[in-house]
Amino acid sequence: HTVMIKSGEVLKYRSKFSLAEQAYEETLSHKKKILCEQEHELKKIKKVAQVQREKVSLVKKKFSKKGVGRHDSSLKEKINGAILTGKDKNDGQMLQRTLTKQRHLSENMSKLSKEYATGIKFEGEIAKHNFPIAVEKSCITLFESTELCYPRLSVDVGDKVGISGENGAGKSTFIRHFMQMIDYEYDYLYIAQEITDKQAQHLFKEVGDLDTEMKGELFTLVQRLGSDAKALLNSTVPSPGEMRKLLIAQGLLKHPSLIILDEPTNHMDLESIQLLESSLKEYEGALLFITHDKTFLENLSTKKWIFDKSKKQRYRVEEIL
Repeated sequence: HTVMIKSGEVLKYRSKFSLAEQAYEETLSHKKKILCEQEHELKKIKKVAQVQREKVSLVKKKFSKKGVGRHDSSLKEKINGAILTGKDKNDGQMLQRTLTKQRHLSENMSKLSKEYATGIKFEGEIAKHNFPIAVEKSCITLFESTELCYPRLSVDVGDKVGISGENGAGKSTFIRHFMQMIDYEYDYLYIAQEITDKQAQHLFKEVGDLDTEMKGELFTLVQRLGSDAKALLNSTVPSPGEMRKLLIAQGLLKHPSLIILDEPTNHMDLESIQLLESSLKEYEGALLFITHDKTFLENLSTKKWIFDKSKKQRYRVEEIL
């Protein structure tokens, strides 16, 4: 049996996870098809409603006694006859039925859209003139007599560079060194592996200072990563995974051309990891990410920097395209 939580709904499948995920994707695909069909139907209904509005307007004008002479009893009798026989109500009732159908269809489409909307659509221009970013061949000290040596490494626009290797191989140290080496004009988003209490407090204050429009965008981004932003902000002790989503969403509001993430999937559930993965695939800038999650690494990276031990007190970086 498999239990999945999607868009706040608990779904149960009598199958292993891979088959349950396939079934869920098929359901989403079906909902998308229905949504497209309903969008087409709604356009037709809106056109019908507009024609009926115009007809009702003409009928009201036709049955109005405004402008009829005080002594024109013949015309007044014709208008009264039409009103008494209900001729003026038919078109109005048809319009009301059409508008009711339009409202119900719109409400259903809104519900379907919320269920289907996952992942993040990245917007904004990527500063391609900043690329490629490169660091020349060198060695850096990790601790005492241990060093890390790396070849010339470059990152171009659109690259998804996955960084992996054993603990203590210098991955996080290299990322900090990389950021010091690149030009400060680069607009990049960096999120460290651990988030301190001080950083969390500062983040909450920055989010609280956002205007209504920006806060709405932030909430949408967090929601598309599988969380409720309002509930997160009202939480006294949010989980590290929830805080990471909020940090990622806040950073994305600035449309960075380079994203650097240290263990982005830490403390995240499976759904959040999948949503983050699919979202980062759409990102048009450059991405560097450290991860021990082999599935995340293989699915997302376009090239890899592998950190391993070459000698007793030396680590190295190997680039795999």
